[in-house]
Amino acid sequence: QGGDATPRFQALAAELRSLGQQQVRVTGLEAAITSAKSARAAFLEARHEVEVLDKALAEAKGAGANQQAIKLLETELRAANRELQTSERAWIKQKDALSQTRAEAAAAGVDTRNLAAEQARLKAALETTTKAVADQQKAVEGQRAAAAEEQRLAAIVEEPKARQRRAAEELLAAEKRAYA
Repeated sequence: QGGDATPRFQALAAELRSLGQQQVRVTGLEAAITSAKSARAAFLEARHEVEVLDKALAEAKGAGANQQAIKLLETELRAANRELQTSERAWIKQKDALSQTRAEAAAAGVDTRNLAAEQARLKAALETTTKAVADQQKAVEGQRAAAAEEQRLAAIVEEPKARQRRAAEELLAAEKRAYA
């Protein structure tokens, strides 16, 4: 069974790497979701600002406001429209990044629709795999200890045999000398 340890450790290491990669994907996906939500909120806020300024400009023109007030509102509206375009591009970019991150996470085996459950699954899998590594390490250490004990006992058994052989050789040599 000692020969099984290396492949088992390699399998556990591969599992740990896979779980780590999935965890990185989940973390990246969470960050992409947060970024996309922030970009969308900025876009909606900019769009609301444009709507408010557009309405104010229409009311000012309808009420016969002076040219300076109308020019000021037009300038603010142009700036708000630029901000709206910028925020819309940022939101689109974040949505695209989220889609790509979601696809990569799904390809890595991550359930991208229920991240809380996926986090719990990864945590449980990591704990299980970590325990399996610890159990395997204990088994290997137990096998090593058993092998060391076996060698110690073999040495204890071998010592009297070696003494008996030496004594028999000495006795044989002594008999040869006595009869020679």
